[in-house]
Amino acid sequence: MSEARLLSALATLRDALTPGQALDVPAVLDRSALLACLSVLTTNVPAPTPVPAPASALVVRPSRWNFAGYCIMCGERGCQSPQCITRFDGTVWTVCPSCNGTGCIANGYEPCTCLGGMVEVANDWPGSAY
Repeated sequence: MSEARLLSALATLRDALTPGQALDVPAVLDRSALLACLSVLTTNVPAPTPVPAPASALVVRPSRWNFAGYCIMCGERGCQSPQCITRFDGTVWTVCPSCNGTGCIANGYEPCTCLGGMVEVANDWPGSAY
């Protein structure tokens, strides 16, 4: 590894340890010793093990509240109704077949009528999550 890359690694480490603050390396610190230490750190790192993607992605259901905090069951903001909670707990969701979970249809700019890329379905719908 080149000296420039090792010095860049030191700067990255400095920024991670003390974000937004200056970190002065003392003048008595031997530059070649520092580069030797950094070289050891960068050469003894094992390669990451790739993790295969699951055969079918986990589908989760949306929050009972939309992004503005309105209950999707009754339309009230900040709803804590036990009826809405119970009703929502019984719902089953899947990825929207109209937009494939993107929330947009056709040209990618027209919003879909789904809820954040998900739609409520019957309990026996294939691929559903509840």
